[in-house]
Amino acid sequence: MRLKWWGGATCLGQRIVIASLLGAIALWNSPALGQEKAPEAAAPAAETPAAPAETPAAAPSEETPADAPAKDSSWLHGSFQTEFDGAWSDDDRDLNMDQTLELNVDFPNNDKMRVRSMFWVWEDFDSESDSLRSLNDNYDSDIQGRPLHLYLEIDDLWGESTLRVGRQRILEGAAFNRIDGVYFKKQTERGVDWYVFGGMRASLHEEDFNDPVFGGGVAFQMTPKTRVAIDGYWVNEDRNHSREWRIPRLSYYLYRDYPRDDYDSFEDGVLSLSLWQQITTNWRLFSRLDLNNGAGDEITMRVTGYVPAWDVTVEATYRRLFDEIEDRANDLTSYYRILGPQEEYDDFLLALYKPITKRITLSVEGQIHNVDSNFPTTFLTRWSKDYDYAYRTNLDYTRASATLTVAQLVWGIDTSFTAEVWDVETRDSSWSVGAEFEKKWDTLTLTFAAEYLRYEGQYSAYDFFPNWQNEARRVFSSLFPGSSSTFYVDNNFLVNLKDVKPVNTNEDVFSLSLEGKWAFRKNQEVNLGLTFEDDDTADSPLWRVQAGYALRF
Repeated sequence: MRLKWWGGATCLGQRIVIASLLGAIALWNSPALGQEKAPEAAAPAAETPAAPAETPAAAPSEETPADAPAKDSSWLHGSFQTEFDGAWSDDDRDLNMDQTLELNVDFPNNDKMRVRSMFWVWEDFDSESDSLRSLNDNYDSDIQGRPLHLYLEIDDLWGESTLRVGRQRILEGAAFNRIDGVYFKKQTERGVDWYVFGGMRASLHEEDFNDPVFGGGVAFQMTPKTRVAIDGYWVNEDRNHSREWRIPRLSYYLYRDYPRDDYDSFEDGVLSLSLWQQITTNWRLFSRLDLNNGAGDEITMRVTGYVPAWDVTVEATYRRLFDEIEDRANDLTSYYRILGPQEEYDDFLLALYKPITKRITLSVEGQIHNVDSNFPTTFLTRWSKDYDYAYRTNLDYTRASATLTVAQLVWGIDTSFTAEVWDVETRDSSWSVGAEFEKKWDTLTLTFAAEYLRYEGQYSAYDFFPNWQNEARRVFSSLFPGSSSTFYVDNNFLVNLKDVKPVNTNEDVFSLSLEGKWAFRKNQEVNLGLTFEDDDTADSPLWRVQAGYALRF
């Protein structure tokens, strides 16, 4: 069994964090600071928005009720969760488990100092690549352990302020950042709040912890109905990528199929200008302009409001990318870059929420994504479309969905009906309908769901000419034990002479799921879920079992 534990930053970074923690504890526990009287009224924190998070679904949520101070006098509180996720089909299987432990310390004699921590462990029992392409398979290990956050938080060191030292998420500013470092926020009585942070970036899906990151921001309450903020951050990302071969391949020397070793340093930064405006009692406006290191600037405008005459809540969002983004620093992994550059686009989103009766609510959502792509689409360039990333990842699409929720439909069962349609330019489209039924008792909840999805896709079939070259490459590669005999479609002159034919496919997917949750103790619960999915593929059907246990203390 292979074991990998990611403890944090470099040795120097660890020493800095540990020394800062010990120094802060010693300083704050001194009588002069520990007995300082707290202000009677606290000013509200600045609501500085953040960009969409890059943390994948594979990572556990860090927003748990245990983050709040304990209601009892216990100095130690937190939670523990363990989950099993297993999926089987005729040709493949995935067996995984993960555990999350949250430990929070509130010092009995000092309510201005606390410690927050959360740890995550993930196990792969089948020791094979995840067929669901989880980011957890980026590393060759069966067990991975990761501290999600571990920091000391101190209030009011300098007036009304907050200091955090250790591993933490920076939830304010131009982007989400997980760092091993220091964060400080100061609130003033004049309606001006500011914050700064700095340290080494700590990514969940990247082993390199040598990327320094710094940032900060300031927010102004210009009028009772207007607030503005300026946020920015800078990061230096070291990128060391290479592909090593245990046995050299002859085709590598003939065609140079794979990229050579790549060692470089990439600097990235964002400056954000944000505005919050209360237009009327029922309508509010939020807008943000992101200046992405001189390229790929983005603007977001969102209007939310309520129409009393119609009893309708409205949310309208417009996003615009002004220039192509080819590369950006990120907290995920370098593997995401296979998606290629992102071209400029306009995106419109409209959502409506309408209570029909006291028990029935209708939600409708529509989205239009329009890409300003100048890539040619004539038959003369058809062969190169599958090599051009922009064509694959930057497409126009429209989406519409509706959800009808009925409370206490019959026998105390809450019900929701959903329908959704996707239409992607030239490539894919789908529509789906589903229903969910939920019944709650005192300590038991049962949920049954059914969904039907119709998927229409398109892929390219290749008639290679001349075929002798491809066969020769297969022979050369198979001469070396341990190497794959599958030939690779690379961008060389002869392979570019191929004929490409688009092939349209249709697929029907039908799924059923049943989940139960039982709170058998006041602070403990278990859950068990079973999913069955049938489609038109050869390895169908798919069975999935999910089970878990949660403890709060």
